[in-house]
Amino acid sequence: MAQSPQRESRLGRFLGRVGARYMRFVRATSKVTIEPPDIIERANATHPFILAMWHGQFALMPTLHELNGKNFRVSAMVARHADATAIRTLLGAFDIDVVLGAGANGRKRDKGGAYALRTANRLLGDDCTLSMTADVPPGPARRAGIGIVTLARLSGRPVVPFAVATSRFIALPTWSRMTINLPYSRLAYVVGDPIRVPADADAAALEMHRRAVEAGLNRATERAYALVGADIGRVTPPTPEASAGPARIGFALKTYRAATSLLGFVAPLLLAVRARQGKEERARRGERYGQASLPRPAGPLVWVHAASVGETNAVLPVIDRLLAEREDLSVLLTTGTVTSAAMARRRLPPRAFHQYIVLDVPKYVRAFLEHWQPDLGVFAESEVWPNLIVEASRRQIPLALINARMSARSARRWRWLSGFSRPLFSRFDAVLAQNEVLVRTIKRLGARNVLAVGNLKIDAPPPVVDAVELDRLRHALDKRPVLVAASTHDPEEEIVAAAHRLIQARLPGIATVIATRHPGRG
Repeated sequence: MAQSPQRESRLGRFLGRVGARYMRFVRATSKVTIEPPDIIERANATHPFILAMWHGQFALMPTLHELNGKNFRVSAMVARHADATAIRTLLGAFDIDVVLGAGANGRKRDKGGAYALRTANRLLGDDCTLSMTADVPPGPARRAGIGIVTLARLSGRPVVPFAVATSRFIALPTWSRMTINLPYSRLAYVVGDPIRVPADADAAALEMHRRAVEAGLNRATERAYALVGADIGRVTPPTPEASAGPARIGFALKTYRAATSLLGFVAPLLLAVRARQGKEERARRGERYGQASLPRPAGPLVWVHAASVGETNAVLPVIDRLLAEREDLSVLLTTGTVTSAAMARRRLPPRAFHQYIVLDVPKYVRAFLEHWQPDLGVFAESEVWPNLIVEASRRQIPLALINARMSARSARRWRWLSGFSRPLFSRFDAVLAQNEVLVRTIKRLGARNVLAVGNLKIDAPPPVVDAVELDRLRHALDKRPVLVAASTHDPEEEIVAAAHRLIQARLPGIATVIATRHPGRG
């Protein structure tokens, strides 16, 4: 049941007061070390500045303001939380004002970042020091965002790395390893050297200074934990890159593999039904069982798997480039649809050939890999088939996922099925994602080496066209208004047809072109 705003605000104020008293209790019962010893004099000389810290390591930051005798104004940038009242009350107990807002970090939801940036810049100009975390939820942790150096460039004020640590603490299992400092500890405050960003810094210079902030914060944090004799590893978020290798196959994936083994009994029936629907080539049905219809060529073989027409169009330039780089190389392209197979027949260059992808049944997959013995497996976009990946990894075949994409809904499903996602995504030796948001998403699923390199579909050359037909179409549409309905599904064509009739009353001669999502429905 939702709480009333009044009750929520009252509870927030109570929690904020308790939090402030607890922080003072921790400081009062702990043996304090300050590095450098003249930290107060340095702060007074540098004010106003941007005090930077890592997310999850800021719990005792307000006590630093009391340590300097509250000699100057301080504000803190805080993300918009449901517990904003508690945070505002807590910081207010240390005479620290609050600026609500945070960077979106590639997310669609507005976190008030633009407003916070403007407000922070104004406060720094009004002789107010600003404290903020350098890394932005939901991560990656310990990676400074571009926002903090952008603020430094706009304001002309330096970024000062800061860390605080206690010998006794609780590290929560959050993305940032949120740390609760405990009383009766050794306590260390560490402040690094100021980092100044020139007003004319371009994108390359901003990135250089972002890395400098990141390095400065890491040095300060390591030094703080060394001074108190605590294990920094307990508060360091794990990264997929740091893992020794692929994640262990657990119960969920073992269950899937056992269940798909039973699929072999009904596979002939399923394929027969699909053949009657025009979705399978009867003459090549054996390829679905791992029975190759072509011999393996001599020499190195790269296996590229794409789902259908769109993915095939995206990987064709990659295949061309691979073959151009290595004259001894052959490429096996696998897809799952009749239309993509027809495209492959028309457009694959010499030394490249097509087979239908094997059904994801363990014995079929083993037969497929035993025959082809690829030297490299390349999967396109979201083609993550558990048995294919596991069996290829067992044969020590390097695997790459290129042009990787994933919807928010699929990402939530994969995160919920972590028993599937981590063993699978950690088996890719490289993942080339379409953008930085997908990099973070796929890393959270267990991938170890993920880079953002752009979208192959955008960079792909235009599809091959029939010049005669194209010229005929241009003459037919000359000076006529045209409505294009692209990538349609049933029953969208009926809706488009109805719209055409309505528009035709106002625009006689309008031409409507329907391009169905699946070419076979044309």
